[in-house]
Amino acid sequence: MRLSGVKPTRSTYGSVLSVCAHLIDLVLGQQIHSEVIKLGLDKNRMLMKFLLQWIIEILSSGMQFLDAMHKHCCLASLLNSSFQPDEVTPLRILVFSMLVHVCPSLTWLGSCNELGNALIDMYGKLGNIEDARQQFDLMVLKDTITWNSMVAGYVQGNDVDEAIFLFCQMMWEGISPDEVSFACALIMLANLDALEADKQIHASAIKSGFELTLYVGITLVHMYAKCASIEEAHNILAQMPESNIVSRNALVAGYVQNDQGMEAIDVFRQMQAA
Repeated sequence: MRLSGVKPTRSTYGSVLSVCAHLIDLVLGQQIHSEVIKLGLDKNRMLMKFLLQWIIEILSSGMQFLDAMHKHCCLASLLNSSFQPDEVTPLRILVFSMLVHVCPSLTWLGSCNELGNALIDMYGKLGNIEDARQQFDLMVLKDTITWNSMVAGYVQGNDVDEAIFLFCQMMWEGISPDEVSFACALIMLANLDALEADKQIHASAIKSGFELTLYVGITLVHMYAKCASIEEAHNILAQMPESNIVSRNALVAGYVQNDQGMEAIDVFRQMQAA
């Protein structure tokens, strides 16, 4: 097919992966998966199903394949941070269960940061905070993404106390927070209406150079508006070198929550005119 100059399509790759799964062919499956990534097709839902079916067959065939899969890191690329629950979720959970619960002897799971971070993120987004924490504790080397994923999981699960404790522990252990860390911290404290604590996090973000990044800036606008410091929220938005509809919506919502309807309308009209 290639010798004839015909380019493979998504259907082609899906068919080949299906054959790889049937033959339990690790090497060819890895090659096809690498090509899928290079072509930017690794987020395609149809190919995701074929990839997961291939992985399940490899896992079911014997432990000798697992170390090779670890080296290839094909699982880690599939379980990326953009995971959203969808119709392939049952297949994913089956793979994860086999790895984490059925195969606890696979100690490399604790040393593969990319895979471990993806598992923590996935469990957090599914609301399975206990399994997320189990994977977090298993990790030998925790990077900023590891801590962020675990903190975000607690924030999403409304366990603010544990999120705050983990954020503080992260800094105690010398891990430098990034803009995601600061955004998570600001969100969880805003939910407690803890303005003074939020101001301390804001000051730390300034020192670290993250104050006016889009992600932290939006969170600051939301936080100050939620804590009834609407003037400060407006000032943050005005200082941001880049703002978007999310940051302006946060300010509009803040004005509405603080019974400043005319100001909310003014910002809305500015958004329409932009």
